[in-house]
Amino acid sequence: MTVSPQTRQKHNDTTNQKTILENDALFKGNRVSIEHALKKLASRYEETTLTYCAEKEDLINVRSDVRRTSTLNYNTSIIFLVDASWKEGNAGLAVILFDPGAHSWTWSAKSCKADSAVEAEVLAIFWALQLSKDKGHESVTVLSDAQVVANALQARRCPPVWEVRSLAMATLNLCEACEYRHSWGSNGFQELASLPKTLTKVPRKLQIDEVSWFPPPQNFIKINTDGAAKGRSNEASCGGVFRDCNGTILGAFSSFLGNKTSLEAELYGVIKAINIACANHWHCVWLEVDSILTLSMIANNKTDVPITIREEWLKTLQQIQTMNLIYSHIYREGNQVADLLANHGFFSRDEFSWFSEAPNFIIKEALRDINGPVRYRVKA
Repeated sequence: MTVSPQTRQKHNDTTNQKTILENDALFKGNRVSIEHALKKLASRYEETTLTYCAEKEDLINVRSDVRRTSTLNYNTSIIFLVDASWKEGNAGLAVILFDPGAHSWTWSAKSCKADSAVEAEVLAIFWALQLSKDKGHESVTVLSDAQVVANALQARRCPPVWEVRSLAMATLNLCEACEYRHSWGSNGFQELASLPKTLTKVPRKLQIDEVSWFPPPQNFIKINTDGAAKGRSNEASCGGVFRDCNGTILGAFSSFLGNKTSLEAELYGVIKAINIACANHWHCVWLEVDSILTLSMIANNKTDVPITIREEWLKTLQQIQTMNLIYSHIYREGNQVADLLANHGFFSRDEFSWFSEAPNFIIKEALRDINGPVRYRVKA
């Protein structure tokens, strides 16, 4: 039976519309497809298995576009093929787990938030290593087509994108002894034969936690502060940010402190923040810092601070008594906005700077606090 061009076109339009609707449903209207990633990984899997069969059974049915220069080393127990797609802050991650011994494979895919294509690729590798850790694999090979990411991780350094630093460090710590290689190019199965022999998992147990910033309750103002002392110069700075229950920035400050210790810098951050809160009649306050020692001094009303700061600290403790104050600790990974402000104070050398609106250099991290993606903290 001959199918008319009109019928064929109608069928294609229906199929395309169905694909678009399925994709929109999966990603809640954001056109980020993991189908492409899965197809590409399936192609890599086919190339892997065909090359494996050819080497083991001397078959000749390897695809013509696969360039075989040497034998793939199968000394690892598991091979992961990973890929990611990214568009407008949304990512699709895909992972194929290939077991050479059993000659079997499984795949997984998911959507998540990411700030860039590079972050999406690192998230895919991170996810593969998490799966490997959960399944107790003794050795793994990770294949990625992200050359910049693979080369950086291979050299035990972060990719040249500052925003993925914490995630890349988590990835490296999750499997410190791993090697990563760019495994294929756009022309096909290009460098698979040059993969490392084995990727040994880290013998020590690591804990990887998500670190998130949370907005305050309604009618409260949340203050995040940070202090920093740089190297041998003993020069320090501090910074802080004020946000409402929607995460809207009401103001921020940075300050260069001169010769101070790291403890003095942390305490000065709190002192200046409480002074600003009182001046603006913000009496319902959630104070969050990344220094456990500073938090302990607030919680226990401690007055034994360095003499250079004692008078101001005693005044701050008195001000706190008049406030409806909540206080908490946050890991530095979740305190990035305050950290940026403290660094700005150090490098600007300004004694005090007040920002009635969010300065450009903190906007990205402030939006990430609200919208994600989450940050990660690695603990041994």
